[in-house]
Amino acid sequence: MNAEAPNEKIALSLDHNGKVPVTVEGGTLSIDLKGLSEKNLIGPKGHLIKGLKLFVNGARVEAKPVRTDGQITFQLPEGVTPQTLSLTLYEQPILTAQGDGVSGFSIHPDHAHERLTITELRMLGTSEVRLPHIPTPRSKLAGFDRAKHAPITDLHTHSSAQLSADDLMDMAIRNGLNYPVELLEKKLGMQFSDARRARITKGPSYAFHPTQAEGLQCEKKDQQIDVIPLSALTDVQREQLKNKFHVPRDATLTITDMDDEMYRYGNPIVKNPSIAKEMLITIARDCQKKGIQYIELSTASMIDKVEWFGEMIEAVQEAEKMGVTMRFLVGIPRNFAPHQVLGALEKTKYALRHPYVVGVDLLGYEYNSTTSFNWALAHIANWARARDGKSDLKAEHGWDFKRDMVVRIHAGETGKSERNVAGSIAVAKHYDIRMRVAHALNEAEDENLNNTLTKLTDGAGGESKVSFEFCPDSNMGYGNVHDVSGFPFSRWLGSVKSWFLGTDGMGAIQTSPVQLALSAIAGGVTLGQLTQMRATEDHFIAGQKQRDAAKSKAFLSHYGPDVAQANQSFLTGLKEHLGYVNSLGPDPENKKRTILPKSFAGKIPILISGAAGSSWSDIKDPAVRKEIIESMKVLAQTLDPEKVFFVVGRTKGSSRGEVARANDDDINGVTAAIDQAVHDYNEQNPTRSFDMLSLNTEENTDIARSITWLVHQDGTRARVPFNTMNFMRYAEQAGISIFIGGGNFTSAMIEYARKEPRNGQHPTPYLLMSNADGASMDFAKKSELGRTFENHSQLLGRMNKIATDVLGGVSIFRDDAKTKALLSQAERDLPRQRGDG
Repeated sequence: MNAEAPNEKIALSLDHNGKVPVTVEGGTLSIDLKGLSEKNLIGPKGHLIKGLKLFVNGARVEAKPVRTDGQITFQLPEGVTPQTLSLTLYEQPILTAQGDGVSGFSIHPDHAHERLTITELRMLGTSEVRLPHIPTPRSKLAGFDRAKHAPITDLHTHSSAQLSADDLMDMAIRNGLNYPVELLEKKLGMQFSDARRARITKGPSYAFHPTQAEGLQCEKKDQQIDVIPLSALTDVQREQLKNKFHVPRDATLTITDMDDEMYRYGNPIVKNPSIAKEMLITIARDCQKKGIQYIELSTASMIDKVEWFGEMIEAVQEAEKMGVTMRFLVGIPRNFAPHQVLGALEKTKYALRHPYVVGVDLLGYEYNSTTSFNWALAHIANWARARDGKSDLKAEHGWDFKRDMVVRIHAGETGKSERNVAGSIAVAKHYDIRMRVAHALNEAEDENLNNTLTKLTDGAGGESKVSFEFCPDSNMGYGNVHDVSGFPFSRWLGSVKSWFLGTDGMGAIQTSPVQLALSAIAGGVTLGQLTQMRATEDHFIAGQKQRDAAKSKAFLSHYGPDVAQANQSFLTGLKEHLGYVNSLGPDPENKKRTILPKSFAGKIPILISGAAGSSWSDIKDPAVRKEIIESMKVLAQTLDPEKVFFVVGRTKGSSRGEVARANDDDINGVTAAIDQAVHDYNEQNPTRSFDMLSLNTEENTDIARSITWLVHQDGTRARVPFNTMNFMRYAEQAGISIFIGGGNFTSAMIEYARKEPRNGQHPTPYLLMSNADGASMDFAKKSELGRTFENHSQLLGRMNKIATDVLGGVSIFRDDAKTKALLSQAERDLPRQRGDG
């Protein structure tokens, strides 16, 4: 085996991180246990007592190890001059050292990789019994070469978890950072002397949402709190705090502990804007040291923080001087409410203009199905394809977000939802976007899925459309895997041709590129497969350089040829864009009105509401259901997307999970029908697509895939009818409401539509499908016949008449021959409709 660092001595330690140091002095070999805590590892019956054996000059030392005062000690044989020392654990060598006769012992270069990995330490620390395959048989490591087999990329990691505890603390002290006293006293039980308490001042809080229910002021937003300089803490106190910056090296954390016992303690440091630049430069320096040439950091820090962006740009330029390419994914938590996700995506669209921002990461604990945010994936994918029509980015500048953007989905990290990997792959295939699937621990065997993956992940002749990111050390650290046999390599590597290893937070997990590769070997990966992974990395880096060059050219063409000035213009525009997105919502001058995105300006709202779920089944005649679906298709094919937008509520679970439909029989509701119709139209016309607005309460996650913007409605779902019709009455332009079947909610909306307008309200022209069982049929029986329709031709005729007679003669239909023919036919049909002539 080749040395990890052949030109320098490696200090004695049982582990790769050097946190279980070994010293040889005065005839005694001592192992320092202060960084370990689990009795399974260091207790009287622990593995380091039962399993360790010492060899001196190749001969076994019969004396057993003794544990005293936080150490395990071996007495070296008297009268023997040690030239080589070797420690084995359950017969596997984990330390092989040689003496130089001058400065003592160091690890033999050819045996550097025998040391325990972080995953082996955690398995030993969490197991009460001996595991026959831990440590990994060192014969499997024969031939391991860092230069050939350790990853040179880290595509799956997070900026808040990348730095080691030592680096994070050193950087914080160097920059004079303060820390919340409340967190130190109430959660860590620290006490301060009068002299240290005199150093307490006031400072800002940094919100930490996962634990806000505990009520700590320091974890709420924009509070003035008591803070103390980290430099004022004692060495013992700083060490206690540092131990909260990472997963214990011989234990694991649950998902709750991950927030409660780790991330919250780093939060006041990593969110401090004063160290943003240095933090990123420190990450780059660590990458350089560990052989990482290209890293992508996932972070939510860039959203709403123009200053952070400025610091990031400078840091990336510094990193490039070190030979490290640093890029970023905008992190959007998967547990955000839908309106929060859509707001974040709207901000992300601008951030993606910058060459240093390469994609979107839907992150967070995987407790829900991928289908829960298919609508969000559809939204950003369709935007990426529509660069020439739905934004102010001119085609001649060369923007191509479909080419440049990657979407990452955490799928199969937990077993909470089946088929999340398959669902992710279906999205990538359908929308033809570059996607990376992270973790993939839990997914059943599926021959069709495997065959699809072979095609999508095989980059023959070009870069793969889909890649997988495996994070074995974090999977163990966060308790999603309890044994190396649970790593997913055997499940996927027969079909997945493009894959990477990621740290998921090098500092928090306490891992490294070498340890990732060794963990992969423990999980069944061969040296040949690691060599293939390295080839994939080389191909990826080359492809990324091409994308960077093309995107940088478009960036400079749009913002100006001078790099510094272009960056400044970008930051100015970003600040304006963030202000614009944050201004959307209730009109501050008239709370009854809603400020919508610019693309909605001047357009007529068309509300589609009615049957879904059980009320869809209440429409007994299948021919009527078929006509409803046809009517929605006709609307999407005849209305002008430059003149109208659609308004819907929830899809009631009928379409949110589907990527593509086999036939109309899969549609189960009116909203699902218009969603499908608009979705199909927009896919064929990405540069001239419809806007669709959804009105939803926070509790609803059944979102149409064709959604362009979402208005959050206050109150419970019971207020949806009132809120929906209130929107229509106070919209910028008067619109048309179309009701088809439906139950109580639809009935309530019709009641509101029938009321006379009050001050500031538009009249509410509405139409009722008279042959659709439910609310629309019930009201059609007692309404003027001019408000009713039975088929798509009548619907077009009625809508055209409303546009002419009620909405002031506006044109809402497309000006093409097919539409004109349909409208002419509809006009001829109207006099022959029931009771009209």
